[in-house]
Amino acid sequence: MTEQASGARSFTEAATRAGLGAPQAVHLGAQPETANPGCLIAGVVVFGAAAVALFAVGAGVWGLIAATLALLGLAGRRLDRSTSKRNQGVRLELYEHGLVAALGGRVHTVRYASTELTTRTTHHTGIASYVVFEYTLTDLDGRKFVLRGRSDDSGADVAERGRIGAPRVWGPSIQRGIADAHLPGAAAALSAGGRLRFGGLWLTAREAGSAKTTVKWPEIEKITIRDGVVELASRPPIRAAVSAIPNFVVFQTLAEHLRQQAKS
Repeated sequence: MTEQASGARSFTEAATRAGLGAPQAVHLGAQPETANPGCLIAGVVVFGAAAVALFAVGAGVWGLIAATLALLGLAGRRLDRSTSKRNQGVRLELYEHGLVAALGGRVHTVRYASTELTTRTTHHTGIASYVVFEYTLTDLDGRKFVLRGRSDDSGADVAERGRIGAPRVWGPSIQRGIADAHLPGAAAALSAGGRLRFGGLWLTAREAGSAKTTVKWPEIEKITIRDGVVELASRPPIRAAVSAIPNFVVFQTLAEHLRQQAKS
């Protein structure tokens, strides 16, 4: 259910109406880590004063460097304050059977048993390496929305507008909730001879396939994920982008179980 955040009832009431069960965790918008704002401001003042003094004695190059550092400090402080204010309205509450999220001025309620999740994880390398997490869900009104988080290689949050803190915690929690909600019914459907479709891929108790390829489970040697692509190693192989597979955690769990079962 989607409501205007300004007029929404409490998260607890939204979760109760949707039957989401017991609360599990709360995650807030990521906040900039300015260890000591006073030190930052003092640094801006010092570099600003240094720039004035250096320009006064004709040391133009050094004065320009000091002025640039002062301006960068001011810009960083302003950006931190803007991000902090924007993210104060971002909130994610996890429950036993779903979640409630406030994003972009709206409140979204999700029940794990009825939602569809796609995930995208992007690794950025360079001087400052970091990982961006994007979880696209469907709420009870049928509206899609995206939970976003970003962290560095150590797992520490990187604050940006609209990002939720601790994505390495809430992401796996959501996937476990969806797996618990969907796996029993999916396993029963396969046992009854059904075919389950996950985007462009499908599974049965005997085979896996795509639009062009069908492979029996004993022929699949292993299942790997690399650079955002899942591959069922066979001849020919079956490949698809993880981000294109709805409820990938369910697909992965079922596929690995069926592959191992065929080998035993």
